Amino acid sequence: MFDLRTALTRHTPMDDKEAIDRGAMLTFLASGAPCFDRTHLPGHFTGSALLVNRDGSRVLLNHHRALNVWLQFGGHADGNADLLDVAARELVEESGFSAFESVMDGIFDLDIHPIPYSLKRGEPAHLHYDVRFIFRLKNDDENFAISDESIDMRWCSYDDAIALTGPGSVARMLGKWRALA
Repeated sequence: MFDLRTALTRHTPMDDKEAIDRGAMLTFLASGAPCFDRTHLPGHFTGSALLVNRDGSRVLLNHHRALNVWLQFGGHADGNADLLDVAARELVEESGFSAFESVMDGIFDLDIHPIPYSLKRGEPAHLHYDVRFIFRLKNDDENFAISDESIDMRWCSYDDAIALTGPGSVARMLGKWRALA
């Protein structure tokens, strides 16, 4: 089973933002709050998955319907403290892929980011304590299924992915992927 405290402690942040977020996540985890429950506001843990094709040359991005931005896959823990499992579950639900594997042992990236108020869901603005993992397809079948949570999906080179996502934590994650390839 994935142990978040151990994984956070072992993770080496790439920049100051990620280091600050790691510290805040460790503090939040130790607080005793129901931090894996999406109803816990002002924030909660989420699990995300960056998916690359089999040879690692392209990444699949998701045009998120609710946020209207290009992102990796991911979602709420819904009480599950095993965020690696959460990320894999979200990847299956949002892309239709099931034949994939984790690229590395441990966390790939960390980011705390604000989620805006949603009238549709009746949720106030809050924070996502996002723990991110990287996965690779096990075969060459790159046919995805677009879920109701997405407007579109696209396989992208590094440059195309950066153009779609712009600066920020997704770009940092893409830079880490590029360094692996």
